[in-house]
Amino acid sequence: MRHPYNKKFSIAHWDNLDSDDFFINSLANSSEQYRKEIYDLYFGSTFVDDTIQYGNTMGTNATPGQYKNLLKIQDKYNVPISLTLNEMNRPFQLLQPAILKNLIKFIKKYYDDGVRSCTISHVHLMRTGALQSKFPDMQWKNTVNHGIKSTQEFINYVKLGYNVVQLDRDFNRNFKRVSKEADRLKIKTCLLIKEGCMPECPFKVEHDCWQSSKDLKDTGKNYWQTVDFTCGHWNKVSSDYEKDVGVTNPR
Repeated sequence: MRHPYNKKFSIAHWDNLDSDDFFINSLANSSEQYRKEIYDLYFGSTFVDDTIQYGNTMGTNATPGQYKNLLKIQDKYNVPISLTLNEMNRPFQLLQPAILKNLIKFIKKYYDDGVRSCTISHVHLMRTGALQSKFPDMQWKNTVNHGIKSTQEFINYVKLGYNVVQLDRDFNRNFKRVSKEADRLKIKTCLLIKEGCMPECPFKVEHDCWQSSKDLKDTGKNYWQTVDFTCGHWNKVSSDYEKDVGVTNPR
């Protein structure tokens, strides 16, 4: 039976789990209707070439076992899976032919496995047209971190080569204005409906830049463990900073 929410929701895979099988088992035990409502499942991976890396803003990647299970999910439940390369740090070196060729090889492994959706934050890379040429059947998504809030910005990203455009969540009030253009250009749009960050969070850019960085990973702690006065606790300074540098906790 057709349902108004079928193929409506893009859902994050739980990359941060220690278990390879917990997600696929949970999905198997969910209702058939729940599975029908999933537009795609997005997962993280990281391209590494010598001194540069380019991957997932959240700093987590699906393990090889989780990725195999994602392929099984795609095959068994007809739920597309989506590679995510949305890091806020977008290395200039990716435009160099030798490194771009290696990135193409990296994406090709997923493409050959049947992955047909990919989030790319690197707009200069998209502008080259190299990815669209090599992977013509791929759905290319921009990232919500691009913050598209107008119809003109939507058109700009379509011109860059994106064929699935993710809009800023503040744009939902004016969605009708862009829907006509999306229909005319035959482009899909997405709208963020759930996020852990508060709207217009003043920490978001630094959070997204740091969380996937090698420097932070080298500390052995995640973002919230390292900076414990952010996001939900942004109106206070941690006791460690008060003790170590003599900062007075603001009120």
